[in-house]
Amino acid sequence: MIVFIRGLFRVLRFLYRKISYFFYYGSEPYTKWTELNEPDDNVLIQQREIVQLMVEKPFFSILLNLNNLMDRQQVTELIKSIIKQTYDEWELCVFCTGYEDVLGGIERLKVLTNVRHGDVYKELFLVANGRYIIVFDENMVLAPFALYELAIVVKKDSVVDFLYSDSDFLDSCGKRLNPHFKPCWSVDMLRSYNYISNFVVMERGVFEKSISFLGSKINYGFILYATENARKIIRIPKILYHLKTADMCSYDDGVIYLKEHLRRVALDGEVSHVSAGKYRISYKLNVLPLISIIIPNRDNGQMLKRCVESILQGSTYKNIEFLIIENGSRLDDTFRLYDKLRKISVVRLLEYKGKFNFSDINNYAVGYANGDVILFLNNDTQLIESGSLGEMLTYAVREDVGAVGCKLYYPDGTVQHGGIAVGICSVAGHLYKGMREGDKGALGLKVVCNVSAVTGACLMVRRKVFLSVGGFDSRLALSYNDVDICLKFIGNELINVWTPYGQFIHYESKSRGYDLWGAKRQRLIKESQYFKSKWKVFFEEGDPFYNPNLTKDREDLSLNL
Repeated sequence: MIVFIRGLFRVLRFLYRKISYFFYYGSEPYTKWTELNEPDDNVLIQQREIVQLMVEKPFFSILLNLNNLMDRQQVTELIKSIIKQTYDEWELCVFCTGYEDVLGGIERLKVLTNVRHGDVYKELFLVANGRYIIVFDENMVLAPFALYELAIVVKKDSVVDFLYSDSDFLDSCGKRLNPHFKPCWSVDMLRSYNYISNFVVMERGVFEKSISFLGSKINYGFILYATENARKIIRIPKILYHLKTADMCSYDDGVIYLKEHLRRVALDGEVSHVSAGKYRISYKLNVLPLISIIIPNRDNGQMLKRCVESILQGSTYKNIEFLIIENGSRLDDTFRLYDKLRKISVVRLLEYKGKFNFSDINNYAVGYANGDVILFLNNDTQLIESGSLGEMLTYAVREDVGAVGCKLYYPDGTVQHGGIAVGICSVAGHLYKGMREGDKGALGLKVVCNVSAVTGACLMVRRKVFLSVGGFDSRLALSYNDVDICLKFIGNELINVWTPYGQFIHYESKSRGYDLWGAKRQRLIKESQYFKSKWKVFFEEGDPFYNPNLTKDREDLSLNL
């Protein structure tokens, strides 16, 4: 009955939000977002005044490769967008033939009309004086505040040597649509597709190292190589440029670039093309470590049986052991199941006699685990993708990785977990929760990416990494212990990975119920307050992998309005 009420409540809440969203913001919420969030004419005037008062202004060299095959109107719009910048410390270094009239009136202009050996950007770089090099294709226009925002960032932090920003598209009528609000630097997302796109800013040393990978246009290989050489990569969560929709489906040969990238960073994997501009890397395992699968359990024998059997019968990765942690069961059926499970060679049963505390139970179990890799797994999960354990393991064994999570579904096929963002839904929320993979805005469900946290319902980590941060926090007995440990990994300069190629069904909260009433509700509030206090700085600065232009009220990654 509780499950039915919960489901009905979710449907009613969804309908209410959709209806209220439409009536308040209309049918074009992105237009409303731009009105609320971007500088108006008065702010642009203020920016120009601030620039005049700046001391030691960063100088940018814009390198632009034009040719006489390009649309004149498009080139004209691009040049005008450069001239209209509110920041004035820049020069334009351009290779072109036939656009003299369009370029007229630009004070700091360097024009090349021929180059040796076809190396356009090398020639342009030789005449560029800026400490920071800006490169982009001709199929876009800049926001008038683009260089201003770049200057503010590099003036504040001189270590930054690679910058990128959010973007959107312009249709043939000049209407803005389809904003791309990006995460902070996410190496595994970049290895899935070129989310950075084709507008980048680099310190000239990084550009010089990477220039040999730059063809007549910005390509995936150039982005990959440049990020390998950058010391500090910064995302500016503002829309600094607009792409023409006619060019939005142009992709280069990412398979080749990714293979070269993996070779350079000493990672062994097979690269395959998934869809337009999207790729999958199947990393090779040089060793097959034992995975200790830890499953706390209290009664719900049939659920536990389904969980264990789904892995024993369905997983292609076989070097595993199960540690079933009994905690407070009372039903005879549960103990009869235990008797059967004891006969399976890879299953061990342990008893934790204290009151239920997710953190303490799992910390206790790790002390008995034989594996170098731990998979914390809820008893209300069911493996549905045979390669899930192996897929997660390929990331978990990487030295730069902390926790690894995967895609969890509700029984109805909607998404239960696509990673966790901190600071949404009051404390933390599951990304894409309740959505289907074909829904608008669900691109992130199809690519490997880095996230701040993954759910403890299915969390893989190397044993030594888990122990290095002291395990789960006992003060978080029930809630946010998984998010907490993931943030501790980040504090140790590790990254957390979410992969869509590992897949389970999660019959969420069937075992312990929901935290809606009474003592459970009070415990949730107490743990929420403790978690917020512990990670105060993180809440103040925002989740780096969750763009601040997205809503904090819901888990559907809609606009922050």
